[in-house]
This record gives sequence, structure tokens and C-alpha cells, in this order.
Amino acid sequence: MKKRITSLLLVLAMCFAMLPTAAFAVDDGGSTMPAYSGGSGTQDAPWLISSVEDLQTLASTINSGNAAKFDANAAADGKSVAGNYYDYYFKQTTDLDLSSIENWDPIGYSGGQNLYFAGHYDGDGHTISNAKSTGKKDTNGFSTAGVFGWVAFGSVKNLTVKNADFLATGDNNMSYVGGVLAVADNCTVENCSVYNSKIESRREPNDNSNYAGGITGIALTSSFEKCASVGNTIRHGSFGGGFIGALDKNNSNFTNCYVANCIVTGCIDTAANATRSGGFQSASFGANAILNNCFVYDCAAQPDTTSKGNDYFGVFTANTQYGKIVATSCFYYDANNATVNADSAESKTSEEFTDGTVANLLGGAFAQGKLYPVFATDPADYTEVDAAIAKVNALNKDNYKDFSAVEAAVNAVVRDKNITEQSKVDAMAKAIEDAEIFIREGKYDSAFDRVHTAFHGYLRKKLDILNEPYVESDTLNQLYNKLHTYVGTHIATDQSGIIKTTLRSASGIISSINDLRNRNSLAHPNNSIITSRDAELCIKIVKDLTDYIEKVI
Repeated sequence: MKKRITSLLLVLAMCFAMLPTAAFAVDDGGSTMPAYSGGSGTQDAPWLISSVEDLQTLASTINSGNAAKFDANAAADGKSVAGNYYDYYFKQTTDLDLSSIENWDPIGYSGGQNLYFAGHYDGDGHTISNAKSTGKKDTNGFSTAGVFGWVAFGSVKNLTVKNADFLATGDNNMSYVGGVLAVADNCTVENCSVYNSKIESRREPNDNSNYAGGITGIALTSSFEKCASVGNTIRHGSFGGGFIGALDKNNSNFTNCYVANCIVTGCIDTAANATRSGGFQSASFGANAILNNCFVYDCAAQPDTTSKGNDYFGVFTANTQYGKIVATSCFYYDANNATVNADSAESKTSEEFTDGTVANLLGGAFAQGKLYPVFATDPADYTEVDAAIAKVNALNKDNYKDFSAVEAAVNAVVRDKNITEQSKVDAMAKAIEDAEIFIREGKYDSAFDRVHTAFHGYLRKKLDILNEPYVESDTLNQLYNKLHTYVGTHIATDQSGIIKTTLRSASGIISSINDLRNRNSLAHPNNSIITSRDAELCIKIVKDLTDYIEKVI
């Protein structure tokens, strides 16, 4: 019997030895906690969220209560102050698509049962898309839905949420829903945006006291900076807002935030109750929303036609009975002439939002978008570029005498521009479109001009990647000279001397191409226009040079 027990123990020991060692990490107190794709949870070395599985691990660890004991600032005796990853750090390293998850459980879902997220989550500019959830209830019937459910004493920053579908229904108790987080409890939210999402809160059987907002359902003494809610549909049975459902307890601050093109709809089943819908928020309870440098653009805050109770709505907030919106340097455009309910907020026309007037008033945090200001750090819109590339990729190259100009224009596309450089991005799209049209029509002189533009952009792109300095006024020849010098250091063949000489000689050709463009193209009012034969030669030279550079670096 003793031998059998010993053998069994040996087998078990071997089995445990074969388990993946990366599945767990150990904190300073000797407790085990789930590990992530890397890091140690400190500010300098945050845990890395690099997969959907990592994100699920974070949610399940909080929601199961297994993170309650983890507190980076716990006292020496091991007692936790807040727990739930308090003062631990996380960083997302890639975009995450949650479409494969049937029902997303939010990260932290209950304040009353101490199942909240208290850490610091940095999205690092990445996106979480296609999340869908019907919420998660605690044992008291409270329900939350969002990427995060309940965040207390922590922070969320640098995260974009797209195409989410969140619904929470309270079981005879409150429900909270937000695109980023359902409940903001003494926390900070920075540089977070929600786009084109459905956000809805309900309560059964009595559809009252539920909260839904584009960013968060309810906020308690929290701060928001540089956050946006755009193109979202918010539906609720009590309190709903384009940015935040409602505010509770002490004041919360909102700086450089905006809501655009959202629809907020209230619908309640009983005549004894009411709905409150606001373009920014619904109402404040014993607190003020302090807004600085914010705006609301063309948001419809309205009751559902089937709603049976009293319905209140406004551009900024629906109700100021218990608290108000205090607005400094805040603006709005409303096509429905609804009640504003915001101290000192200024009305602006749609033209003033589009022509840069409002963007100038908001200052450096914003830049002009197509219809309204957007954050100056937002990426440029590459929609037209992508459409142009898709169009030329669908073409049969064999139908063209020479496709080099088109390929050169596509190769010159630079993907790292922000909204302040939108004009450069638009020029990329036009260069591709024009090159294709001109080549198709046999207009090599015009195509030559487009290739010159594309080649100029290509050289800048390569120098940017290599961190090689240049100035905006550098000519085509100056840019090429800086690049070919770098290229020459990466040629390691027996013929490297000859190749380097060839590249240097090409500088003269580039200079000639630049002169031809200035003196003999449609770019300037010239009487003598380059012939198709000569344009074809120059286009092929540019194509061959870019092909060679691509292979070397």
C-alpha cells in the first residue's frame, strides 16, 4: 500500500512538472496570480495584454474575486487596502477583435461586492472592437456592461472602442452601461473614445433607475480628459447621455471632451416615472459636471414615441434640479433647437464647426476634421487612399503599356500621418487616382507630374523610417542625396563600389527630373510640355530606383 501511495505521488509530481510554467506569476507575498503575455505589473514593466485570451484572463481574475488580495501598496503585514490589482499596471500591445466571444463579461462588475478593477489600464493607442454583451449581474441584481464594468480608484487611458453592442438589464435593481466603462468610481479616464456602438440599459420589472452613456453609465468623483463619443446609439429607461449617463455624489471634471452625431433615446414603461436624455449627460445628483473646452455636435436627445412617462431632454443635460453643468469654453450645434441646460455654453452654426472657427476657439488639443473638430493626435483619414489602392489593385496590369507610375504612387503612401497632415494624405490618394487615369489615357506628361509628387513623398517616408533628418523645403534631389548615402552603407557586394557610383550618378538624373517637372510639366504654366516618350523614360527610372531601394532597406 505504501509503495502504491509513493508511486502515485511520483506520478502526480511528474504531471505538475509538465504544466506550463508561464501560466502563473508570483507576487512578493508568495501568492499566485495569472500571468499575461509579459511584464511584471509595475509602472515600468506593465503586464502585457497581447491577445483576447489575456483580456479574458484579466476579466475572469477580477470577477472571480481572485484578485481581491493583490494590492501593490499593501501594508507590510500583508493587508490589502483596495485589492483588485490596486496600483498594478497593464498595457495593451495590439488591436483586439472580440467578435468571437458570444458574451463579453466586463472587467469588474460590482462595487457592492468588491469585484471592481482598481488597476491602471493603458490601451497604448489600440482598439477593442466588436464586443457584445448582455451584462453581468451581481447577487443583488445590479447589472453592468462595457469593456470595463466597475472601475474604482484606478484608471483607463489611450483606448478606442468600436462597434460594440452592450446591454445590461437590472434584476429589480439598477443597471449601468458605458462604451468604455459602466461605472467610473473615483477614477480617471484619459484619451478614450467610443465609435459607432449600441449602448442600452434596462431594469425589470420596473423600468426605472438605469444608466447608459457613450463613455460611461455613471460617474462618482472622477475625471475625464480628451475623450470622445461619436456615432453611438444610446437607449435607456431612465438616465442616458451621449457621453455619460448621470453624475452622482461629488463633482466630476471633463476637459477636452466631445460628443458628435449620437442618438440618445429614453423609453419607460410606467407613467409614474420619467426618462432624462442629454446630448452630454442626463442629470447630476448632488454634484456638478465641470466642463472645460468641450463641445456637443448634432446629437439627438429625445423620447421614444412609445414612452409612457414624463420625458426630459436637452443639448447638454436633461435636468438641472439637483446639479448642473458648469461650462467654460464649451460649444454646441443643435439642429433640433432643444433646451441647452448648460451655463455659458455657446451656440455655433454647423458652418462654424466645419470651417475651423470652433477648432480655433478650442485651441491646440483639437484640429479641424471634415465636419467638426477632432483631437489633433487622431490619425488622418485614409479612407480615400484605401479606396484608390483597392481600385488600382483590381486592375489588370497587362492592359496597360506601363503601370510604373501607379505602382510608384502606391509605394509612396505613408501610414503614420495624423489629422493635422490630412492634406498630405489626400494628396497621396489623388496621386494614385491621377496616375491611373493618365496612364490609362496615355497622358504620360501628366502621369510624370504625379510620379514626381509620389517620389517626393516616398523619399520623405524612407527618411522618416530611418530617422534621417530633412527639412520640408528640401528638393527632390536633396532628399535623394540624403537617402542614397544611407543606402550605400548597406551595400555589401563585390561590386559595391560600382553600385555606389551608380547611385551617386542617379542624383544627376533626379535633378534633371526635378527640372523637367518645374519647366516642362503641367505643374507650372509652361509652354513646352514633356513628350510621352521622355515622360515614360523618367517614370521607369523612378520605378527602378524605388524598387532597388526597397530591396536594400
